[in-house]
Amino acid sequence: MRLYLVSLWLYLAFARGDDPSSVPTDGNFLRRIGPSVTVLGDYLYIEGGTITQLVGGQEDSQSTRPVNETLSMSLSQTWPNGSPPLVPITRAAPGFLQPALWADSEEQKFYMWGGQAVNSMPNKREFWGFTADGRGGGNWSLVQPANPDVFDGIGRGRGSSWTTCNGFGVALGGYGWAQTDPDLNNHDRDNFLPFPGLISYELSTGIWANHSAKAFNGMGTCNKGSAICLSSSGTQGMGIMLPLGGQASGLVTAVGGGDILNRLDNLTFYDIGTDTWHWQIASGEIPPGRTASCSVVIQGPGNTSEVYLYGGVDTARSKTYSDIYVLSLPGFVWFKLSPSREFPRWGHDCAVDGKSQMLAVGGQGIYPDGQASTHDPDPWPQGIGVFDLQKLDWVDSYQPNSTQYQIPQVIDNWYRAG
Repeated sequence: MRLYLVSLWLYLAFARGDDPSSVPTDGNFLRRIGPSVTVLGDYLYIEGGTITQLVGGQEDSQSTRPVNETLSMSLSQTWPNGSPPLVPITRAAPGFLQPALWADSEEQKFYMWGGQAVNSMPNKREFWGFTADGRGGGNWSLVQPANPDVFDGIGRGRGSSWTTCNGFGVALGGYGWAQTDPDLNNHDRDNFLPFPGLISYELSTGIWANHSAKAFNGMGTCNKGSAICLSSSGTQGMGIMLPLGGQASGLVTAVGGGDILNRLDNLTFYDIGTDTWHWQIASGEIPPGRTASCSVVIQGPGNTSEVYLYGGVDTARSKTYSDIYVLSLPGFVWFKLSPSREFPRWGHDCAVDGKSQMLAVGGQGIYPDGQASTHDPDPWPQGIGVFDLQKLDWVDSYQPNSTQYQIPQVIDNWYRAG
């Protein structure tokens, strides 16, 4: 009888959502912090980060927990005014905060590099790949580098500006310490070590390479920025990587003080085909510098591409941004949007569904005293917001059959005015 009662109690506790979960009930969910996202086919994949939640409606015994599963979400389903359909996937790979995810759409695979281990120290310098099954699931496996001599010399860090561009995974900067790289176990834990330069990984060959980034900002460092790929630009059509935001530093302290925010009026970009850096002065409504924002790019029906930059933080001012700016190319002109609602956050990531919706995942705010608001309930179900790139506003539902992207009228007017 006693065994029956214990079993019944465990069943009821699980049914009530009393166990910590990667996908808690809406009533228990608080925040997702530091995830990375990518899109393969009809699915959004969410990897890494931590989660804060209530357990059975009460405060969790741990302030934050690692997300120990990969999550997928179908982009062919509507989810109005409620929880997005997140599906947990067993993960053989370790979990990290803010890893780089390099997607190979042809092979239906993405690769994970870098990030900060959660509640542990990494004891190996491993590189992992996830192969999707086309149904929202998939499997993780270790990936061996084609040139281990180069791979072994690449610092493993967190906070790089990363993207996938025409068959290359690229990442600029980042910073390391004992929880990112086992080679840094003896490094001063009161300070983070910035990694100057840009690394690339060729998806088809498995070849790693190190590239100079000194021309980016004089120091070659960039921490907590984002990046997009202009896939139809660049020499021989190999693409251009455009980093946005972040900070440059000779030494990144644990509280992030004393660093120089990268400006967003002088844009420096990397031509993959020639391994060279170039710059261009932007005009319009220039965003203030920031770290930990997210950015996406979408190509219009003409010859323009629009880069959407959302959120971020200026830690020196304890300022969390809720704004959304659009950089239109080739005009190199910034526009500030005016959505009807604002959701200030940093430490999030975002992706485009392939049509005209931006999905923002995770993030937190910051209090005036500089402390992060990790336990304020997120107004978004499961920490996922939807921004309609046609309405230029936040919406309460995801629509898989949204219309194809059209250049916003305010941007079209600017080009027509010459």
